[in-house]
Amino acid sequence: MRTLLGLVVWGVGITALGLHAQTDHAKRIESVIAKEAAESASHTTHTIKTKVSGRDITVSGMADTEEERDRIVAALGRVRGGRVVVNRLNVLERAEPYSFYARKSDEGLSYEGNVPTSRARLEFASKLGTAKLHRASGMPDAAWPRAVFQGVAALKLVREGNFEITGRTMTLSGKVLDHAEEREVRKTLARLPYRYSVKFDLERMDDGVPAEILLDFHAEEGARVSGKAPSGLATIHLAGALGLSKLGGKIDPSPRGGKEPIAEKLRTIGPWLSTFERLTVKASEEHVIIDGELIRGADLELVLKALAEAFGKRAKIALAIAPPKHKDGLERINVATGKHEVFRGGYWLPVVKFAVSREACEAGTNAILERHEIDFVPGSKRLGPKSASVLNSLAATLRHCLNNHDLQIEIGGHTDSYGPARGNLALSIRRAGAVAAAMTARGVTDKAIIVRGYGATRPVPMAGTPDGRAAKQRTTITWIKS
Repeated sequence: MRTLLGLVVWGVGITALGLHAQTDHAKRIESVIAKEAAESASHTTHTIKTKVSGRDITVSGMADTEEERDRIVAALGRVRGGRVVVNRLNVLERAEPYSFYARKSDEGLSYEGNVPTSRARLEFASKLGTAKLHRASGMPDAAWPRAVFQGVAALKLVREGNFEITGRTMTLSGKVLDHAEEREVRKTLARLPYRYSVKFDLERMDDGVPAEILLDFHAEEGARVSGKAPSGLATIHLAGALGLSKLGGKIDPSPRGGKEPIAEKLRTIGPWLSTFERLTVKASEEHVIIDGELIRGADLELVLKALAEAFGKRAKIALAIAPPKHKDGLERINVATGKHEVFRGGYWLPVVKFAVSREACEAGTNAILERHEIDFVPGSKRLGPKSASVLNSLAATLRHCLNNHDLQIEIGGHTDSYGPARGNLALSIRRAGAVAAAMTARGVTDKAIIVRGYGATRPVPMAGTPDGRAAKQRTTITWIKS
């Protein structure tokens, strides 16, 4: 009995050893098959997976074409020790034609089209910022992605446009600023991969002519502009720069920048419009050309000097005094000032209509002098370059109040406190006399005018001085019952 039991135990042990050896051998074979299967599937367009169970090989994933699928299955069928190849490969959709499209607009860049592999799609996402491309087979060759990236680089140089590549044919269309910008775009696509070609359809936005604005101003006819304006400078901006509520004409837009130099030139000329009967201004980023006729009473020499200082040495300025070619009594609306004017004795004077009284006349002259000071050349009785317009307004009110009425005025001259008191007093008298002479030249009766100088004896505190020590130089009108 013991002998029989020993034989059974011995037999079971031998069987177990045989089974273990057989299992270990099967695992080694399966490992060898799996290694060779993975090696056979490593040289594919897309990443695929192989799985070995016993001696059966299962392959899954994506094949680029049916031909590639068949090559993969055949290669796996030649793996040593393999028995059955289970084909679970899908064939990638083929794109015909194989294409990519990009667009550049105010909203940025957008892309659509084909990409050959998942790996390539990641590369496109990294370089272009988009992963929304359709994976498809049919890419012409391995150089295709490089051609796409070249085309997108060129598209980024245009202002707006489209890039398309179909097969090996590329098309780039869009807008460029000028010839130099077009040259850079073409240079980007000068060296394409072998057998690739490109067609250009580029529109130049600028003709190369620099922006220049022409202002044509007539006191009674209005102001018009023409020419070519830099980007962002419209007619409404020009009107604002000139201080006008209305500006006619039309300007052509330029894609180039540089609006501020032209706008600044017009802002500089704006305060002078009331001094002109007629004015033309050609203003560009580089230069300004001014030709005009000043209202009578303006100091031609001083206006020329002031404009030359304001615009610099490169400005070309030609001015004259407008001839008195109108008949007395002619009326108009002055576009620059918005005032209703009448031509009297060679001067355009504002029309004044109010019931005459000392109070009303005093309010009228005070309002004029508060809005616009009468300026003088420093240290002199010579009236300043911008004084003509305010003198016309003042004369209109004085004519209305003094002629044929029982009122008189005192024109007072005042200086600041700098310099000797005696010299300031003499200067204030001369300045008051200059204003009086300007009034009589404009038809104000001299019989109703008294001239008096006060020097610095009646100071008015100036803004910005901590102790009010400075006195403001000015002209005053004081009304007196005769």
